[in-house]
Amino acid sequence: MFKFHLFSVDIRQNSNKHGRALAEIFKSEGVLENYSQLDPTKKMEFLSEELNKNRPLIPARIKYSEDTCEVVKTFRTMASIAEQQNPEVLSTYIISSTTDAYHILEVLVFAREAGLFSVKDNYSLIDIVPLFEALLPLQSADAIIEKLLSVPAYVSQLKYRNNLQEVMIGYSDSSKESGMLASSWALHNAQIRLAKLAIDRGIRIQIFHGRGGAVGRGGGPANKAILAQPRGTVNGRLRITEQGEMIADRYHHSGIARRHLDQVVNAVLLSSFSKVDTVLDSSWKFLLDDLAILSCKSYRGLIYENPGLREYFEQSTPINEIGELRIGSRPARRDSNRKIDDLRAIPWVFSWMQSRHTVPGWFGIGSALDFKIKANPDNLLLLQKMYESWPYWKSLVDNCQMILAKADMTIARLYADLVEDKKIAESIYNIIFEEYDKSVKSICLITQQKYLLEQMPVLQKSIEKRNPYVDPLSYLQIVLLGKSRCEATCSEEIKIGVMESISGIASGLKNTG
Repeated sequence: MFKFHLFSVDIRQNSNKHGRALAEIFKSEGVLENYSQLDPTKKMEFLSEELNKNRPLIPARIKYSEDTCEVVKTFRTMASIAEQQNPEVLSTYIISSTTDAYHILEVLVFAREAGLFSVKDNYSLIDIVPLFEALLPLQSADAIIEKLLSVPAYVSQLKYRNNLQEVMIGYSDSSKESGMLASSWALHNAQIRLAKLAIDRGIRIQIFHGRGGAVGRGGGPANKAILAQPRGTVNGRLRITEQGEMIADRYHHSGIARRHLDQVVNAVLLSSFSKVDTVLDSSWKFLLDDLAILSCKSYRGLIYENPGLREYFEQSTPINEIGELRIGSRPARRDSNRKIDDLRAIPWVFSWMQSRHTVPGWFGIGSALDFKIKANPDNLLLLQKMYESWPYWKSLVDNCQMILAKADMTIARLYADLVEDKKIAESIYNIIFEEYDKSVKSICLITQQKYLLEQMPVLQKSIEKRNPYVDPLSYLQIVLLGKSRCEATCSEEIKIGVMESISGIASGLKNTG
């Protein structure tokens, strides 16, 4: 539509595809038989040596497997567009599931082979952007970039790209893996360490925030989220993803779009010019470290260690019905397995929102806060002071109370009745309800409110006005789900009704995916 005059397009591929493709190429061309079996250190050494060579690795005519050919052709297409149209059209290549430095070097090899990068001719037409999604890669993000800076070819790559290294951090998968609090704290600390690395090594690092619309995927008010970023990590530049529902919500009306962009620019400027570290006491960091560990343990105890959770989730939410909706760019699951691990983050959050549990946005926080407050009453005073003085903590707590306010445990109990095994339904629901109760009480103590959103009357009123319209849709959906899952009562009209109810509830609740 715009012929690439107004924006560029990012290319994104999973790290595993690059590794498998290179292993096949190395073996086919008689370079190395067992690349995939090398440990990370050996892969780094081998790829560093490969990048110092000038001879072509991949022949002009390729006869590899379909997946490998796709990878090679992607880079060749990027090079063709850069040469024939504009080198800025496709300049960013994002590597999903980056867990080690060699994942970035693998992409650099493909870029060299396609003519997108050359040490001999001193140029690079591609920014290679690692995406750190899971908890462990986030915790070692700075160490991974540090490793790359010991590779001469990659130092040249950075030099040709104005010494700017973009790093994408993923809110969705880290939250699904460890819970909202542990994920948020890991993302916060990863940015601090990356900013320090940039200063120490004399490079620029730009953070690309892979945020979703839902709180469980890093969503929430953009202005507050930007102001909550660690000092020294914005520096006049901000890149974030906007999900489909948020694009419609924030940009469908020119007045709303202008207000939103004004708020974003305001927050970027304030964050960039402030030299003050808002963390005034080291005890705040130590307390967050403990809370992150406790909340993660509680979250994983339910989601990954409770054997009845999968059955409860699949039967008490419309996850299987959502998989039939043609509203996503990718399948709901990464493969045919029905494990929680293989479910993508968007349908995971979306389904819990539909059933009014809203679990991904708050579960684990209540247990962690309740434990620390009961263990030492002074912790409550500290948490209250943090809420008043620390934008990061205030933003996290406010997002949490917002998503708790959108939950409805009475309606959630009706969804739980859809679970065939009543013992599992009772057990899981009681765990969720108990955690919900702890979360609400703890957050009200920290914010010094009698009830959720007491200090945010506009948001509270908005939710109160929408709920009378959303609640009947939830009741209808429960009935329709029961009928659609029974062969005797299932019909095309019932299926359409389920899909319409999903759309209506999503529109009413907002922050759903």
